[in-house]
Amino acid sequence: MSIRYSKQIFKNVNDAFEQRRAEAVSRRSAHRAEAAQKNARFAAIERELSQTASGLIGAVASGDNAKAAAEAAREKSLALQKERRALLLEYGYPEDYLDLKYTCEKCKDAGFTGSEMCSCYRRALNEEAHKTFNLSVHMPNATFETFDTSLYTGETPPNMPNPRERSELVLNACRKFVHNFGKSGWNLIFTGKNGLGKTHLSSAIAHSLIDEGYDVVYETAGVIFSLMEDMRFGRATEEAEYRTERLNECDLLIIDDLGSEFTTQFVRSALFSIINGRLMNNKSMIISTNLPIEAISELYDERIYSRIAGNFTVLELYGEDIRLALKNK
Repeated sequence: MSIRYSKQIFKNVNDAFEQRRAEAVSRRSAHRAEAAQKNARFAAIERELSQTASGLIGAVASGDNAKAAAEAAREKSLALQKERRALLLEYGYPEDYLDLKYTCEKCKDAGFTGSEMCSCYRRALNEEAHKTFNLSVHMPNATFETFDTSLYTGETPPNMPNPRERSELVLNACRKFVHNFGKSGWNLIFTGKNGLGKTHLSSAIAHSLIDEGYDVVYETAGVIFSLMEDMRFGRATEEAEYRTERLNECDLLIIDDLGSEFTTQFVRSALFSIINGRLMNNKSMIISTNLPIEAISELYDERIYSRIAGNFTVLELYGEDIRLALKNK
């Protein structure tokens, strides 16, 4: 699996692992100081163990009777360790109380064993990516498995599948989008009124792709345009600059609630810039809107509409508000 999370996610995880290592060293130092207060021999044993190791390294490096030196050092080290274990037991400590203990003993909290990424580091990246994603969406449990098509009821538009059948078709299209992600610049636009699961499905796609190592950005349209406006007029913070950069760099950009923002000429220009730029770079997008697809040309402009109509698969949901159905279930 190729991991493509953002630089900030890697930085956050690296910082966390550095903190883990520092805490392990600090914890051992505190244990050693505590033991030394009980008996000064504890500290003396640690010094002697360190000197024994240093002496062995020096003997091997100089080549002076290295085999005999190694054997003598090994015997001395074993004797010191035995003495230390006896003292620890005498004072009621576990045998490993003075050892350096890491969260992950496999990689010693370095994140890597040699050049291979440790499973704990990979897991931490995934957790950080989900956490960052959830800060804006707050739907950690939105998955394909929790998307209940039986909740879809209501009137059926002429010559269309009923709401439940439609939701099943849309769900299958979303699964296919994830399965084929990265093979082509496939884009989706969810349409339909509030309470029909557009955010749930967008989140389910995002969670699935994050698990596969992709960098996913989920922002509301209003937040995106606010970030871009701050960048344009020099008001952006460091965090806002980072979030704006990711709009172009991420593997999948999800724009939620398009059409709810106050539409200005700047908004039209910014939206065209995002859509056109990502299309040119073959980077996928998902747009979610309460607007019917035809209304986009009226609210924005023909250039934006033509790019969406020509490059996005429309996934329309209809029926009664499933939140009410879920509440009554």
